[in-house]
Amino acid sequence: MTQETIHQPLPMADEVVAAAVHGSFCPKMCNHVCPVFTVTGRDDAMPWSLHREVADLGLGRTVPSDVGGRLDACNGCLACQNPCVFDQDVPAQVVAARTSVMAAGVDRDLAIRAADAVADGQSPYGRDDLRLGQDDDVHLDAAVVLLAGCRSTQAECKAAAAIGAAAGLLVRVVVPPGCCGSVLRDLGLPEAADVRGRALASHLSDANRIVTMEEQCEREMPASVEVIDVATWLAELVGSLPLRTDGPSVTWHDPPRLARGLGVIDAPRAVLSALGATVVEPEGTGRGTVSAGSGLGFDLLAPDDAAAVAVHRAGQLTATGASIVSTGPEVAMLRAAGLEVTSLLELVAAHLINPEA
Repeated sequence: MTQETIHQPLPMADEVVAAAVHGSFCPKMCNHVCPVFTVTGRDDAMPWSLHREVADLGLGRTVPSDVGGRLDACNGCLACQNPCVFDQDVPAQVVAARTSVMAAGVDRDLAIRAADAVADGQSPYGRDDLRLGQDDDVHLDAAVVLLAGCRSTQAECKAAAAIGAAAGLLVRVVVPPGCCGSVLRDLGLPEAADVRGRALASHLSDANRIVTMEEQCEREMPASVEVIDVATWLAELVGSLPLRTDGPSVTWHDPPRLARGLGVIDAPRAVLSALGATVVEPEGTGRGTVSAGSGLGFDLLAPDDAAAVAVHRAGQLTATGASIVSTGPEVAMLRAAGLEVTSLLELVAAHLINPEA
């Protein structure tokens, strides 16, 4: 019998390693819900494989330089938690392992490239086309801040400002220079994420309430400020907005981090109902939603696989025959897959009644 070689274990929290070891003995009964494994067939996308990789690193059964791309094949959608009786948090384990691998000096070029883009004031995706301009970033004393995300668009920012104005609220749309830090943290770069968080804090210092246009930004917000997602904010406002109620037949795509991560399922449907829209549910809805490929840096680390996941989800959504509505970075993924998708912000703004008309 060959004795197993034990290397220096990577520093990770004991509870993370223990959970990963536990998960590495599971019977793989969650594979059927993993969108990355379903679409790509990648063995390293199985939650079991990710447990095993993290456990091996934490126990010294493998070395960081041998990891390669085996920590890339997760988009953090938490679908594997639905059938899991042990409530395993696979994305948290993956991020912990990525962080330790980066700290060990392993060259993960795509993660470093994203961090460099952020340091240059761009989004991790290399985009710098969201700047609103001085004339648009008004109401500097506004207590309510709408925070744009890495994949937010100018149209969404304009819609958010218009909705706030229609509700009689003094709001300010803030476009972070670079990133709030969430994506960098997912890539295993917590120090770089903290730098971005401190830079963003200066734009949020006077805010009483922050509305995140992308749900992953919530975890980077100051603990002293009330933070809510944009769907919940819109659900609060629709009763007081001057709205047309001739909404179309629509299919709402639940972003996984919104529906499963934050438990926000009813709010977007309440908004659509207030517009008079008929909601046609797709295959995979609510907590059972299917990811379109965004999340945990998957679309940066494995863009071709992420695009394939988006195409798979697009097929499920178009099968309803209704218009597609969603929010956050999933909108960008579905649009890249060829779908015509309206963001929830844009749809509400398009139904505003101009009081002067």
